[in-house]
Amino acid sequence: MRKFRFLAVVVAAFLAVGMLAGCANNQAGGNGSWGDPNQPWPPENPEELTIFMHKGPWGAMNDNWVIYGKEGGAAEFTNVSLKGTANTASTDGAQEFTIMMANSPLPDIIYGNKTQLNTAGVLEEAMIPLDDLIDQYAPDIKKFLDENPWARAGSVASDGNLYYIPNSFQGTPSVGFFIRKDWLDKLGLEIPTTLDEYYTVLKAFRDQDPNGNGIKDEVPFLDRNASIDGLSQLWGLETDYWGVDKDGKVYYGKVTPEYKNAITDIAKWYEEGIIDPEIFTRGQKSRDILFGDNLGGSTHDWFSSTGAFNSLASSIDGFELIAIAPPADAKGNVKEMYSRQQLSGEGWGISVDCENAILAIRYLNFWFTKQGQLLYSYGIEGTDYTIDAEGNPVPTDAVLNAPDGAPTYLRNRGQAEIGAQMMIDAELAVMRPQSRAGYEMYNDNNYCIAGFPKLTYTEAEEKVLAAKGDALFNYVREREMTWFIGEEKVEDGWDSFLSGIEAMSLSELRDIQQAAYDRYVKELNKQ
Repeated sequence: MRKFRFLAVVVAAFLAVGMLAGCANNQAGGNGSWGDPNQPWPPENPEELTIFMHKGPWGAMNDNWVIYGKEGGAAEFTNVSLKGTANTASTDGAQEFTIMMANSPLPDIIYGNKTQLNTAGVLEEAMIPLDDLIDQYAPDIKKFLDENPWARAGSVASDGNLYYIPNSFQGTPSVGFFIRKDWLDKLGLEIPTTLDEYYTVLKAFRDQDPNGNGIKDEVPFLDRNASIDGLSQLWGLETDYWGVDKDGKVYYGKVTPEYKNAITDIAKWYEEGIIDPEIFTRGQKSRDILFGDNLGGSTHDWFSSTGAFNSLASSIDGFELIAIAPPADAKGNVKEMYSRQQLSGEGWGISVDCENAILAIRYLNFWFTKQGQLLYSYGIEGTDYTIDAEGNPVPTDAVLNAPDGAPTYLRNRGQAEIGAQMMIDAELAVMRPQSRAGYEMYNDNNYCIAGFPKLTYTEAEEKVLAAKGDALFNYVREREMTWFIGEEKVEDGWDSFLSGIEAMSLSELRDIQQAAYDRYVKELNKQ
């Protein structure tokens, strides 16, 4: 049904607007045209565009999201208001997306993740390909894509079209190693700089009672993600799952000699009491529990949230948690293999039912102007930030002292992962000093190595990945747990582990990743 309507739209567009439709190819809105190209921008009279935007547990777009509103928000600068169509009572964003796609007409603008939007574009022909619209009416988006070819290459659909404007971030450091500086000082220890030194320090935390309670209850290393992936890189790993070697060949990190060495030694660390005995069960509250009870010594985690634990200094005498450089790994390399993907994997595009696609793309372009970037990154001027004497935005106390933290405060005002780029200065401005110091250390020293890029898959590839990729992931996790709790020695079970991975379609999955990576590189080379 959708395809039939789309074909009718294309024919109408071609007959109605001639040269414009010819230039547009199959990129017409529901009224058979892109709208009036001569309409001034911003429009003289108020305009309204409908939008589907649902953030799952965070909820759907509503009138409280002031970043899009008329008082200091986007509507004030663009004279275009957004009318949300998503069910604000639901917390299931994926279900609401499916319901929305089944209805007609579609909203003018549709928000979603890459798979949702590209599927809607390629298979359902429900999204307008944006390249021609961007070339003619969105100079700031065009500039962004031209200057950051990875953004388009990581967003384009399998048919070569761009159906949505991606959300992106400036800067790549996101996580790093943290350690209790007050414990180091109490035990007369230096900051560890190598794998061996790190092991020695963690053993000292275990044995020498740095919290001073006379009980051997310290947890030297903790991880709230029920994982040892962050720690395993210290044995020379450069990827935990999928990676690319120097010849452009995709490989799976969990079958490498480096991973075998890592899991063998880490299992010993676990047996020796260096790693949290409840690492697989304590979950996301690990930091809160172990740092809050003065038991935790070191972790590998997000800069922004982990540095904030220094607020415990008022209740735990001398508490000081600092970011440290990654200890040199078993090969002597100082590196961080976990960095933030500059593409979040979400964004927004224009549906084929939009009757004024030119207005819509100009609105989306606003978010890549200086004013739009400030609004998206900092919030409302005067309320969420001010401009200092040097012309720099400065978050207000309302943001810096928000009870649930600045990210939650701004998200509740509408800072969703729309098609816009988050300014790194905005993120740094709301970080606690210890968090910012960690970010700058990793950034200035180029510790972060390139990770596996965001890739786009065909429908057939998506089905295989969904059916077999998760199964492989779960298999690896289960075997790791058996090694940790001592049910099996790594050396004894390694060959059966490799056989099990191959039996779970590793070769097929690797071929899919290779094909998608090759397409990604080809797209990069076109630009």
